[in-house]
Amino acid sequence: HWPTPVLDRLAAEGTVFEQATTTSTTCVPARVGLLTGLLHHRVRRVPGKLALAPGEWTVARALRAAGYQTALVGKMHLSPVRADHGFDTMRMCEDLRVAGGYTRDDVDDYHEWLVAEGIDDWREAFGGTDLDGPLPLPAGVHPTGWIEREARQVLEQRDPSRPLFLVV
Repeated sequence: HWPTPVLDRLAAEGTVFEQATTTSTTCVPARVGLLTGLLHHRVRRVPGKLALAPGEWTVARALRAAGYQTALVGKMHLSPVRADHGFDTMRMCEDLRVAGGYTRDDVDDYHEWLVAEGIDDWREAFGGTDLDGPLPLPAGVHPTGWIEREARQVLEQRDPSRPLFLVV
């Protein structure tokens, strides 16, 4: 047994779900299930995609209405990328790219960060996120590092007087 003081504190101060199951073994339907509590075939979806249609009930929308700050950092496969599903703050890192049939409106925040840093979006060069081997860039450029920095920023800039619902 390894000591986990931070996780132990989070568990003591929060809610622990000792038994949980997913509504699907496929990524987008599983994410729809996490947001809605429903099987993905029971919710309205974006035509031609598995993505949840904007305007559907989500736990984030309900918590925001109850006064929570709501934030999403990382991958969710929303369509469009910045669709309103109840998150006040959204910092997206998808595996979408213009070459894959998406428009510039669907380009994510990770892409915009790469461009601002003067780095070509490696996902376009390598056909998405399915690489055969390690990312050919420094670890700090990896999406996981970017998501960590963005999540920390959300935590640092949040209003501590309000509860927070953060999906990473």
